[in-house]
Amino acid sequence: MGSTQISPSRALRAAIVALAALTLVVSACSDDTEPSAASNNGGSNNGTTNNGTTNNGATNNGATNNGATNNGATNNGATNNGFPPEVSECGGFLPRPNGDPARAVECATCVDTGCCDEAMACGDDEGCLALRQCFEGCGLGDPACETACVEMYPEASTVSSAFSTCRNTTCADACRRGVVWACLGQPETPDPVTSESIDLGIIMHDFQTGDLVPGADVMICAADDADCATPLWTGTTDADGAVTFSVDRGTTGFDGYIVATGGGRFPSITYFSTPVLEGGTFDFSVLSNTTLQVFVGLLGVTLDETRGHVAVIARDCIEGRARGVVFGTSTDDAQSTDGYIAGAIPSPAATATDDSGVGGVFNVGAGATVTASGVLEDGGTLVFERDVVVRAGFITSFVTSPNR
Repeated sequence: MGSTQISPSRALRAAIVALAALTLVVSACSDDTEPSAASNNGGSNNGTTNNGTTNNGATNNGATNNGATNNGATNNGATNNGFPPEVSECGGFLPRPNGDPARAVECATCVDTGCCDEAMACGDDEGCLALRQCFEGCGLGDPACETACVEMYPEASTVSSAFSTCRNTTCADACRRGVVWACLGQPETPDPVTSESIDLGIIMHDFQTGDLVPGADVMICAADDADCATPLWTGTTDADGAVTFSVDRGTTGFDGYIVATGGGRFPSITYFSTPVLEGGTFDFSVLSNTTLQVFVGLLGVTLDETRGHVAVIARDCIEGRARGVVFGTSTDDAQSTDGYIAGAIPSPAATATDDSGVGGVFNVGAGATVTASGVLEDGGTLVFERDVVVRAGFITSFVTSPNR
C-alpha cells in the first residue's frame, strides 16, 4: 500500500476491519452466523433439495439443507439450536443467531419493522440464501470459514451484508447477544497429548484489501524464546502468500508465535488464540502501514516508533465477542493509550470494548515479555492475562478467552 491514497469511506472501512482481525484465525465467534448443525424438525434433509418449498415464509430456492437449518429460519415452529421459534416475518430469518433467546421476540419485531426490505431481498435471492446456509456450517465462530463462504458466493455478499448491517445497527440493542462470564475463576486444565511433529500452514492476506501477501519474511518462534534468538523455522511467503512448516506440538499443543516483516506491511507478532493440537492451515492477516495509521488517526494517537503496540479481540466464556472489557499491559505509562471501537467506528471517547470485542493499547513500553490483561469495566474483575512479546515498531495481536 505504501503511499497509496484511499478515500475517506475506504479508510474508515479499513480501520474498522483491520484491528478486528489482526490475528491468525483459529478460534473465533461470529455475530453473524446462524446456529449451527440444527436440523429440520429434528431430522436433517440428508442432502435432498427442497426445490423452492417455503419454510416459515423463507424460500429455499433449491439450496440443499445437508442437515443444517433452512436458511437460518426455524421450520414449522420447531426450536432451532435451543432458540425459541420466533422468527422475523420478513425473510424468515432467526433474529440473531447467537443472540439472547429471551429477547428473540423483541429482535424479530425490530427486524420486521426496521430491516424488512433487506431481509426480504436476501430471502428472495438464491445466492444469499446459499451464502447464509454456508455461514451456518461455520458454527459459532470461524472467520476463515466465513471468508471461504463469501469467496464461494461473491455475488451474494452485497445482499447478505445489507441485511446483516441493518440488523446489527438498526436493531443492535434489540438483537444484542448477552455476554457470558460464568466461567471466570474456573481455570481449565487441558488434557495432555502425545508430543509429536505437526505440519502447519499460513496464508497471509492484507486485511484491508484481502490481497495475498507474497514476499513477507516469516519466523516461527517458541513461546519461551522472547527474542526469537533460535527460530523454529524461517521462510518467505510464496506467490500465493503461503508458507508451510513443521513444529513439535509438545504435550499441551504448540503455543509459539509468528513474526512477520516485509511484504509492504506493518511488522507484526501474532499468537494463536489457543495451543494448536492438530496440523492445519490458518489465515494470517497483516496490516499495511496506511491502514494502521488511519485507525490510530481516528483515535487521535500518534505511533512512537520506539514503542510497541498490542491489539486484542476479547471473547467471553462461550467464545462470543465481549463488550465492556478494558485492556492494559504491564508496561503502560503516561505515553500509552488504549483505544476501542464504538458503534463500528474507532472512537477516542470509548472506554471499553463494544460488541465487537476489539481494542488495543498503543505506544506500550517494549520489553522481552509483557503481560497484557483485560478487566471488566463494571467492577474491575480480571478476564484474562497473557504474557506476550512486545517489540518496538511491531504490533502484537491475539484473540483471547477467559481461563486460557
